[in-house]
Amino acid sequence: YAVPEFIQFPNDDLIEGRRILVVDDVWTKGRNSVTVANRIDAAGGIPETCVLHYKPATSLYPGKTPTYYAAVTDAYIIYPWELDRGPEMLGVWN
Repeated sequence: YAVPEFIQFPNDDLIEGRRILVVDDVWTKGRNSVTVANRIDAAGGIPETCVLHYKPATSLYPGKTPTYYAAVTDAYIIYPWELDRGPEMLGVWN
């Protein structure tokens, strides 16, 4: 799996010295949250991460955790905003 690529990102002067909250639905591998947080840190910002569900068993970053999370789980979660993708895209079969 590739590291996320930034298509747009605020200029460093808008980030420097500011606390920035990175929000995602789930931290499975942690790749998205960590990549964005690292970019904020490189720009001089103070990143904090927040997810609904944190999956430490599958994280690629054992020394890192989300700053805030609602629950720890190992379950596969289908969120309401994903339902229109269909069972094939979600990996759900009858």
